[in-house]
Amino acid sequence: MDISVNKQVSTDDFIGEISIVSLFYLLFFIMKKLHVIVILCIVAIINAAYLTMQAYQQLSWPSFCDISDTLSCSSVFNHTASQIFGIPFPAIALVVYPVLLIVALLWTTKRISNHWTILRRLSLGGMVFNGYIIFQEAFVIKAFCPLCLLCTGIIITIHLLTYGNSVSNFKEIVEA
Repeated sequence: MDISVNKQVSTDDFIGEISIVSLFYLLFFIMKKLHVIVILCIVAIINAAYLTMQAYQQLSWPSFCDISDTLSCSSVFNHTASQIFGIPFPAIALVVYPVLLIVALLWTTKRISNHWTILRRLSLGGMVFNGYIIFQEAFVIKAFCPLCLLCTGIIITIHLLTYGNSVSNFKEIVEA
């Protein structure tokens, strides 16, 4: 009889441990990802604002990101292919990143529940858009903007961070 009681206590302890592990996962892993996404969005907004300013002002002096003829923000923005319907690429990014930031911040206040799906879809759209930008830079403009490449790296990172966040996925891993 003592064996069955001990067995029951062990099962309860195990269930308690799973709950603690799940809570730890939710509080630290998912929230940590959201904090990283928030920080990346802020960096991307600052980057996109600088690039938008540079694209609209067509500065006569070289930018700090004008490294060579093929790595140059100015070379990219002076080309007509760096615009969509007359809007420079970075101005579009200046709209996308604040939306991503708002979605991440709204989840932390529990105002939306399907934040990962929204973040994943928005960042996927951003990756497709950045793929188009890189295609234009490589094959039409024949120059790369280093800060635009930074935005591409940021959107890819945000997209990758949106995977593996489901509690049900975590429970499947724990139970396996």
